[in-house]
Amino acid sequence: MAAVRFARPDQMNLLGYLLRSILQRGATHPAGQKALRRLRGSIEIGGSDMRIRLESSGGEAVISAGPAPEADARVHADLRTLLELALGKNPLGPFFRGRLRVRGKIWRLLPLLRLMKGPRQP
Repeated sequence: MAAVRFARPDQMNLLGYLLRSILQRGATHPAGQKALRRLRGSIEIGGSDMRIRLESSGGEAVISAGPAPEADARVHADLRTLLELALGKNPLGPFFRGRLRVRGKIWRLLPLLRLMKGPRQP
């Protein structure tokens, strides 16, 4: 089973707890586990004044508090926008309105989006 954990739980912020919960929910089904195994590299996610680093490889994701200067990709938005994306909202609207900023190797984010969507409904 794929794992999502904190590097230092005692230093984690709200954004990290939110992301871990979403990723764990997504990894409960086979397609989510496959997406987590495909997730590679380092991603910085920022919401309001909080920053977290998501580093992953081989089916394990480690979340750390703070910025990631060496990140492959970066996602920044306000917390409301990030929560809407986590709940399945299409990212194109916030992106084109300037509420969602994405930089770096954006193809690294595709497995993350798939994982955040959760299981497909029949």
